[in-house]
Amino acid sequence: MNCPKCGTEMKKAVMMQIFQVGSITKKWYDGETSSDVNCFGCPECGYIELYAQYPKVFEDGSNVKDKK
Repeated sequence: MNCPKCGTEMKKAVMMQIFQVGSITKKWYDGETSSDVNCFGCPECGYIELYAQYPKVFEDGSNVKDKK
């Protein structure tokens, strides 16, 4: 993936603390409610992008099944 700011190839980075994102509308019984985060950084300009490893946590809880 290329940096949206300068076009340099971004590299996978390691976050120094545990970081998760979660749904504010889903309940525990709706299935997966949180996700670890992948981090990518640009070695040229320092731009950082974060991505949920399991983006389905953001779906409406009424139609989400457990992660398989």
